Amino acid sequence: MSPVNHTDKRAVLMHLREKIRKLDVRGTDFNLIKQQEANKFFLARTRDVDPSICFKGALLTEGRLDASKWNTRMTTDLDIGVKDAVEALKKVIDAACAPREDDVFRFRRGDYEDGEGKFNVKIELILDITWETIKIDIAQTPYVGVRGYELFDLGTDLFGKELGSIRAQQIHYQLANKLDAYFKWFGDDEDIRHSRFLDFTDMVLLVDSLTPNDVTAKMVRLAIDDVWSTEPKPNVFRRPPDSWEDELPARTKSSKMNVSDEYDRLASFWNPVLSNKVKDSATWNGSSWTS
Repeated sequence: MSPVNHTDKRAVLMHLREKIRKLDVRGTDFNLIKQQEANKFFLARTRDVDPSICFKGALLTEGRLDASKWNTRMTTDLDIGVKDAVEALKKVIDAACAPREDDVFRFRRGDYEDGEGKFNVKIELILDITWETIKIDIAQTPYVGVRGYELFDLGTDLFGKELGSIRAQQIHYQLANKLDAYFKWFGDDEDIRHSRFLDFTDMVLLVDSLTPNDVTAKMVRLAIDDVWSTEPKPNVFRRPPDSWEDELPARTKSSKMNVSDEYDRLASFWNPVLSNKVKDSATWNGSSWTS
């Protein structure tokens, strides 16, 4: 695809309409595509201001999947991990929203909604008479260290411009975070229990996206040791309650997901690692650990 001149707003609008038309012919949900493109554009802007920011969370999970699986995820929150204090990150966002001379887009930032250790802010990405609203959900998360992150290619924007790479949480760290969150469902906090369905789904999607030799058992164990906050650490992957067979598809848009079958797949991934019954050098081949 040839890049479009971003300063020619009429050309950009025509290109957008043509992109929409082609995607609609293929039956793709263009609202999701627009959200993805808006997120990528804003990630690139924040990275330009502060290269140390780190992309993480549900939309990174989606970024690892093909478009046919995007509907599995209900969130549109954009998660960014930061090394510095929350107030410093607000300055990064403000700078990313500042207009640039060659921008065809402009940003309109809402008020910061402060919470405990994090904040939410709505940002509108505006193109002439069209706009896309992005909800940015940013938390001051612990920096795991160099081995917890990799460069993630943002690809091109809707107009063919290369966006470059951004620091992103490695997939085995994502999996370890999801495992930790999933086990919180079995705790006593009812509020947490209502929000943990998606962690099970995300683990299914992430394990499914692994290609042979992506991770070793040692890499997964190190990640668990770094991120685990639920005590004590388990030595077996717990089966979700029977009620999830009906509840999970309704809450996650995963109507075709069979919880029992997916549990068996996840147990094949987690149990040998949690029980230390597989060597550190073992690699995941898509269905089992092999030495």
